[in-house]
Amino acid sequence: MALGFGPAGNSFSWSLFSIISLSLTFATSILLIKALFKFKEAEFRRCLAMFLFLLGSIVFALAIGWGRAPSVPFFGMPIRYVMLALPALMVCYFSWFLYGSQTLKQPILHPLSRSRTQDVPLLQKPVLHTFHYYNVL
Repeated sequence: MALGFGPAGNSFSWSLFSIISLSLTFATSILLIKALFKFKEAEFRRCLAMFLFLLGSIVFALAIGWGRAPSVPFFGMPIRYVMLALPALMVCYFSWFLYGSQTLKQPILHPLSRSRTQDVPLLQKPVLHTFHYYNVL
């Protein structure tokens, strides 16, 4: 899920973004569990759906990571796996937007929104290269 923040430059940044993504998803799941006990009816259903979607995204990322781990030393981690982490990061963003406290909302939402908008020019070239590799374009 660390690839959701963009391609890592070295092993230190890879470890750093792995810790950040795990901390963010853990904090978001705690936030959603607290919100589940707080709200009723329609808001409860929306919060439950976001929590289940976050859990599904985490399980999917773990399954892909487990299945692709033996091939990483030979082929590296393709940049196309960024797309697998983005749904979980989007759930984290919208969960903090809807249910986060005012003191924690700004420090969490601002870096998430900046990281996604700044990565778009960086990701265009590798993604277009992947499309040409698979003869999509």
